[in-house]
Amino acid sequence: ACIDVPGILIENAKKSLQSNNPCRLDYRMVDGSHRLCLRKYILNLIEGELLDLKQQLVECERNTADEQEFRKNLQFRIMNKQQLLDQTTKGYFFVLNQTTFEKLLTNMDPQATWAKSQAILMRELTVEFKLKWEQWMKRAMDHIEALKTAESRAVNM
Repeated sequence: ACIDVPGILIENAKKSLQSNNPCRLDYRMVDGSHRLCLRKYILNLIEGELLDLKQQLVECERNTADEQEFRKNLQFRIMNKQQLLDQTTKGYFFVLNQTTFEKLLTNMDPQATWAKSQAILMRELTVEFKLKWEQWMKRAMDHIEALKTAESRAVNM
């Protein structure tokens, strides 16, 4: 799954439900926990690659015999990796209160409720939810395009 698909958080109506959140917060995640874990994993990989590039640059600067072009290449790769890190750290979430979430469900069986065609789903959503969804999709697609551009620059180096 694409890590840029937003997770869905439900605000706990009762404070006694804090046990649903391992951090004892007033929210519980009903969708997106696997994508969140994948995002954390990818962030760790990018941070490791960035650290390695920075160490290479330090070594390169110590050795005055290294070519200027090699240094420029490293600096460019560091800049691209930092941009990728900055873009990847931004996750999106829908935060709904319990009542709103329950109104979205037409059946308490999650498979029957969420496994619908796009046409049926869009017909049943509220106008406000559709507008927010379209705004989010535009941000997500812009983000994906920026990632593709950064990747193609890095590959062409």
